[in-house]
Amino acid sequence: MAADPLEQPTEVLEPARGGEGITLAAHPRFSAAVRKVRGIAGLAGFAIAAWTSYHAHGFAGALLRGVVVGVVCQFLVGLVAVLAGRHLVAAELHAHHQRALEANQRRQGRG
Repeated sequence: MAADPLEQPTEVLEPARGGEGITLAAHPRFSAAVRKVRGIAGLAGFAIAAWTSYHAHGFAGALLRGVVVGVVCQFLVGLVAVLAGRHLVAAELHAHHQRALEANQRRQGRG
């Protein structure tokens, strides 16, 4: 059985300076999720807008409306995904910090 990484001593990290810190782009799981959601939203917006406007505006009009709606959907859903991702990363960081504090308290209680 592997040792719990929270039980091992950890180094003290310095606070971020000069705009550095935790970013959503640097988080591998959430940055991939944001890219995936934006892509799906753009394609879905394009497909729905093009399909619904095909009979009224013809092929060229449907494609134009599909592209415009796809870009708008991608932007809006991307904005919401980034905002949600920021909150999720902050919650994940808070949970990790709490686990580290509890492990430190248990370790100090033994000594």
